[in-house]
Amino acid sequence: MFLLFSFNFYTSLHMLVLISIIAFLFPHDLHLSIGNISYNSDQHRMEIEQRIFFDDLETSFKSQLQDKNFNILSPNSSNYDYDSLFISYLNKNIQITLENKPIKLSLLEYEADDEAFVFFLYAENIPSINTINLYSSILFEMFEGQTNIVSVKINGIKKSEKFRKGSKGIEMTF
Repeated sequence: MFLLFSFNFYTSLHMLVLISIIAFLFPHDLHLSIGNISYNSDQHRMEIEQRIFFDDLETSFKSQLQDKNFNILSPNSSNYDYDSLFISYLNKNIQITLENKPIKLSLLEYEADDEAFVFFLYAENIPSINTINLYSSILFEMFEGQTNIVSVKINGIKKSEKFRKGSKGIEMTF
């Protein structure tokens, strides 16, 4: 399994508890996604764990597909290819550039927890990372108050950034 998922397990667990408490206290006026990016130097692979509230993502897909009956939690009762929908959306809204080359993400798997989808993504054949350009526009098309928090851990150094509608991409050097 990814190195990311072992060293970020407790961080992700804490974030999930925090999101759940906030969502309970403030009935979903909070629109938040959380991403964790790491670099697996042994396998020359960038690994990403992305959490998105499933009701927010469903609202976005209902709008995009113009299908008010779209149910994000019922892929077996749908004619849509959920893997294709998800990876297309995530590649469009998680923009990563290394050495001035856009990185295309692949979907390993996804799962639903209590209130969010957790997507496990990766990009292969990455020999090293010293500088990363990053922008996350997840759900900006739906919610004015959407916030996307992305943490990046490369070469043992962790940096984080918060993206909101209207913010610009950033460059991180490690």
